[in-house]
Amino acid sequence: MEKIKVNNLDIPIIRSCNLACLGCMTHSNHKNVKGVVRLEDSIEWLKFWAERLEVPAVTIFGGEPLLHPQFTEWVKTTKAIFGVGINFNTNGYYLDSLFDKIGELFTEDTALSMVVSTQTGS
Repeated sequence: MEKIKVNNLDIPIIRSCNLACLGCMTHSNHKNVKGVVRLEDSIEWLKFWAERLEVPAVTIFGGEPLLHPQFTEWVKTTKAIFGVGINFNTNGYYLDSLFDKIGELFTEDTALSMVVSTQTGS
């Protein structure tokens, strides 16, 4: 089967956020929408799409992905299944939660890239 080439693959893993940015584009603002996507429930569909899509990288986002209790596992598993670099978008408030995981997340093998942003539009 020939894979379909796509420029971006975004995977929302959480719909909760610690902020309430008026310009939030993920509908997770104002703390009204909550919930996490369990990695265990997602592995089969990750494999399904990895077999069908050719992507340069995968972006993990939310809400605030660093609030997800399985964030590290999501990064490692998504990297292993897709075999590409992993990006994640964060508002930056929970970056300290990564300090003890720096060695396992930010390696050449993991190819993790981070974007820190807030959507504060009116």
